[in-house]
Amino acid sequence: MLDSSSILANPTRFKVLKALSRSDEPLPLRQLSYLIQAPVFSVQRALEQLTNEKLIIQKKRKNRSFFSLNPDHPYHSFLTQLFELENKTHIALRAQMYHEKAERVLNFCAEIHELFNHIRS
Repeated sequence: MLDSSSILANPTRFKVLKALSRSDEPLPLRQLSYLIQAPVFSVQRALEQLTNEKLIIQKKRKNRSFFSLNPDHPYHSFLTQLFELENKTHIALRAQMYHEKAERVLNFCAEIHELFNHIRS
């Protein structure tokens, strides 16, 4: 049995849980592998571990398996909040980065404008 810290310590398990938390519908193995850009075998192993821990639910349709977060698991609320917070933090950091880049571009443009005005005079 995995404890809460080891569930999130593995990058593939973390990415699988994150992808499933963002999805409105169950996802098949290969789509998860594509979304998180990890080898199918690694994703399959992570799915097996998470299914054994009952963190995710596996549903079979025809000959395909689909995976989703288990809403009845005690960690479900925690994981949902964690990934929402991680997403907001990521958005805030990217906004800060773009703001800084925009300021540098504006300062560069102002310097070029000054240089052209100096050359004209």
